Formats: sequence, C-alpha cells, structure tokens
Amino acid sequence: MTNRLLHLVGWILAVATALAVPVKKAHGQTTQPSTQPVYVRGLVGENLGGLRDSTSHAFIDAMKEARAFEPLDDDADKVLALRPDGWPAEDFQVVVFTEGNDWHRGTYSLSIPAAPAGVIVETLWPGTKVGPLMTLADGVAHGNVVVTTAGTPQLKLRFRNTNGGLANVELLRPGYASADDLFTNEIVNLLRAENAGVLRSMEWLRIPTTKWTTWSSRTPVGAPSYTAGGVPPEVFIELCNRVGAEPWVNVWHTADDDTVYLLAKMVRDRTPLSKRVWVEYGNELWNTAFSFAVATQYCADRGTALLNQGDDRFHPSNEAVRGWQWAAKRSAEVGEIFRRVLGRERVDVVLAGCAANPGILEAKVAWIEANVGPLKRSVDAIAIAPYYGSGDRVFDNRADLTAESYFAAGGSLETAARVCETSAKIAAFFKLARDKQVLPVAYESGFYPQPKVKGLTAILKQDPRLEAVHRVYLDGWFRGGGGLMLNFTHLGVWNESNRAGATDRVTRVDAPQVKAIAAASASHPMPPAPPLPVTPARQINLLADQAVDLLDQIRKAASEN
Repeated sequence: MTNRLLHLVGWILAVATALAVPVKKAHGQTTQPSTQPVYVRGLVGENLGGLRDSTSHAFIDAMKEARAFEPLDDDADKVLALRPDGWPAEDFQVVVFTEGNDWHRGTYSLSIPAAPAGVIVETLWPGTKVGPLMTLADGVAHGNVVVTTAGTPQLKLRFRNTNGGLANVELLRPGYASADDLFTNEIVNLLRAENAGVLRSMEWLRIPTTKWTTWSSRTPVGAPSYTAGGVPPEVFIELCNRVGAEPWVNVWHTADDDTVYLLAKMVRDRTPLSKRVWVEYGNELWNTAFSFAVATQYCADRGTALLNQGDDRFHPSNEAVRGWQWAAKRSAEVGEIFRRVLGRERVDVVLAGCAANPGILEAKVAWIEANVGPLKRSVDAIAIAPYYGSGDRVFDNRADLTAESYFAAGGSLETAARVCETSAKIAAFFKLARDKQVLPVAYESGFYPQPKVKGLTAILKQDPRLEAVHRVYLDGWFRGGGGLMLNFTHLGVWNESNRAGATDRVTRVDAPQVKAIAAASASHPMPPAPPLPVTPARQINLLADQAVDLLDQIRKAASEN
C-alpha cells in the first residue's frame, strides 16, 4: 500500500512539474528558481545589517533600497495615494540615496514598463541628470540616469505625467545590465570573503520592530522598496543560497502557528538539503530600550493574560519574568513547527539570553524544563551576545584618548578581547550548555568601541592592528567551548552613534575585522549537516506538499490568463 501511494503521489508531482509555469519576477521577466551553491563555509557567520540607501548596496535594482515615495509638492502633511501593489497612484518623487559613496557615481539604467505617453523623469539635486527616454518595441521606456556629483553623491528622482500608471520601475546600478540576479556582486563577495557560514535575518526582516503579523502581511517580493517594510523572507533565503550560507531565521513575535508553518514550508522548499536551518523566535525579547520594548511587552502581556486565566506556570508577581517565560514557551512551539516541517535533523532551535544578565536565560531554561521537558528535546542551542570594547566607561570618557591608548600593550583592547576566556558570566553560559547538552552559540558579537572622542571609532575600526586583536577574541570564544559565532553586522557606518559593522563599505573586503573573521571561520569549518533519514511518511508528506503547491500554481496561472 505504501509503495502504491508513493507511486501515485510521485506521478501527480511529475505531471504537475511538467505543466508548471516558471516563477514570475517582479519586473515581469520569467525565470526558474536560482541554482543552489555547492558549499557552506565556517563557524563564524554574519548578521545582515539593515537596508540603508546610503550604504547597503545590496540589490542591483537601486529602487529596492530607495526611501518612501513622496508627493511632488514636498507637503509633509499630504498623504501620497498608493495602489495595492505599493506603487503611487499619482505623480511622485523619491530619494534613491543620500550620503553615497564612490560606487554611487556612474550611469544607472532606468526602465519603466508600460510608460504612459509623455511621462517625464527629472533629477532634483546637483550633479545628476536623466537622459532622454526611449520606448522600445516591448513597451518599456528606457533611459540613463547619470550621477557625477563632485561631493557626496545623492540622487532624487521626480516622475510627472504618470497618470497614476507607473509600476515595476527599475534603476539598475552602474555596471549591471539586468536585475535577474537580485543581489550586487559586492554584497555577495563581501560575505563570501568572510567565509560566513550562517546569515542571520534579524535586521533584514526588521525584527522585532516589524509590522508583519500574518504570512500574507509580510513584504511582497514585488514591493517597490524593501527599506521601510523589511526584506521578504524569500529574498533573504535567496541571498543565503547565493553566498552558500545556512539561514538563521528570526520569526517575528506576532506570528501565529499558521504563519510559522508557512514560513517554515517556504524555508524548507528553498533551502538545499545539505544546509541546516537555524530558527529563533523574535530578537532580544527582554530588551526594553527604544523600539525593542514593543515586542518585549507583547510577550509580557501574553504571560500575564495566561496567569490571569489561572495558568500558574507563570511568575505571580514579576511581569518581566512572565515575559521571558512566555517567550521561552513560544520559542519551543515555533521550534516544534519548524522541526515538523523540515525534519528534526535539519533544524537548530535557538533560545537566546542576555550575556550581562544570565538570569534571563536561566528563567527561560527553567520554564521549559518544568513545563515541556528536558531542554535538549525542545532546544538545540542557547545563545548570547558577548561583545567587547565598551566595558570601561571611565576609560572611554577620557578626552585625551587616541588609537595608541587602546592598542597599548596590556591595555584596554588586549584585555577586552579576551572576554570570552576571562568573563565568569560567559564561563557560566558555557557550563549551562554543557550541562543541558545543547550548543553554546553567539547570536551577535563583535568589537563595539564607545570612545567619546569624535572620529576615534572609525580610526580604531580601520587600524590594521585590530585584525590581530579581533582574532584573539574569536579564537578565545572557540577555546572557551563556543560554537557558531555571528558577527554584528556585515556593514555599518562608523561614527559616535553607530559602531557596529565588520566594514564600513561593501567594497572594503580588506577591513581588519573582515580579515580576522575570514581567518577564524576558515580555521573552524562548519560540520556537515546530518543526512535526513528517508522514511515513507516523510516521502509522502514532501511529495504531497510539492504536488499541491504546483497544482495551486497551475490554477493561479490559468486564472491570470
């Protein structure tokens, strides 16, 4: 009976595959899903820094990183009318980038599908111009946008006489003839230069400040820009595949079970079988600073609601602890859904805590063991963020600081870089992982200096001596017993308010931290993912899911035609 059922489902899948239409991309071209990379790198990975029009340079189509559309008259109180697809229903203007870098200069290729007759495109800032638009036989208007600004490159475009009809406008960066590959060579090369074995989605998906709730509320792949709403999870997985890295998926805190299931299913279908999938519920669901507080309060409210309903598993008097406990509960539930969809062997469920406050992780672990079972049955890894470089505020506040002050033998950085081997709290974290038989990992890490001397942060981050210091830090983590370690972040702006980032330019792959990360990751290769046991039940479930998906795709394509 089992063989017959397998044969039947396989036949349905084969027929559906033969009839299936290619996946349509946002710009109207058709393509099959991209090919998969052949390898994964090492045990040092990256947090992808959030999209910023001035620095990230992640997408070939610069519109994907542009700011929100604006009305023409610069009236801050006016609300621009948008169509359901996110494109304006009237004339508009848009900031493509400000405070650009050298790579922002050059000739961009503009294309406007189904452009209305008489549409006008203008640039609004000095050192930029738009060439004549020419409509080709395919109905797409093409033109060049040239940025030659002598100072800091900036670009703002105005679209007039649109009749509310513009959509899928593309602005290809200099040197690119097509957006089919989605990502610039620069971001892929940087992440591969680091030997990044895992990429974490937190900032790309705008966790925990995202407005997403259900699966359908996420940013669509065809959205005009990903900067404000967050990068679609599908696009994040595609970058992981391009780099060859394993995905670390952050599940937004408002996601219900159906949403988690659909997210897990998408990840399963788009991630090569040779890759693990790391999954974490939310991000720092104890942090009450700034916008983090919304998600933290969300968890506390739900723990309190259950307590008020008579659920005595939650702390009777401490709201913060109830929030941590509820986050632990939801982490176990989310992890179980991912395991059910992908197979336990492919999923590493992460339970995160605070390096400076061990009580948070301890409370989460205790709740799971008291109410679910031994930790290792629900969780594969516990995680903290062991930064260094900002531990001595008295030192950092000195007005006479220089790079020499930090790099002096036996001084601030040499001591701070050994934090993973000298900190009693990190040692206790390693012991907790051993005792519970789970992996000790770092969801974030890195050099985070906080000197008050203006400009010194950038000087420190660029100093060649930082490479050796950072290597001491990374190797100390592994010597102490740590597993996967994720840097925060791959790219940043080095100033008094932003100190994260392995490099400050996507083209600067020889930055000291990049070189240290690359060497440490190569020295600690990623173990191969365990093979999935082949069982009839798993084969049936997978083939049935694929058949249903393909049949749905056929029906949708037929209805569109």
